[in-house]
Amino acid sequence: DVNIELKGKDTAYETVSLIDNYIEKYNWNYKNFIVSSFKNEELIALYKISKKIPLGVLIESNLDEAITFAKSINAVAIHPDYTMLTKENVKKAQAEGFAVNTWTVNTPKAIERMTHYNVDAIISDFPDKL
Repeated sequence: DVNIELKGKDTAYETVSLIDNYIEKYNWNYKNFIVSSFKNEELIALYKISKKIPLGVLIESNLDEAITFAKSINAVAIHPDYTMLTKENVKKAQAEGFAVNTWTVNTPKAIERMTHYNVDAIISDFPDKL
């Protein structure tokens, strides 16, 4: 699957066009994608254009705010900084119906801890270590 992070302003429309192109030309499925961003306004814009594309809310702090926002755009995942996670708040986000895809987990000790917390996915600069 492909995680696309929206980093720039006004990137939602082009991203939807790109994803639609892959679905039409290469027989991909919307489930093959997740679009994430720290920029809530970009996620809102994308959600208004297409309700079919799975969304993830990137966060560095305040899981409760992220869950509230994620619900408002029907996001499927929360993407928190791994340093803010505990076993309890991972369970809380999952109990609310969200996958927890944490970033950027690079050390063996942190990877082991995230595995112990039962996160749904680990984003790493070194996927071969996972």
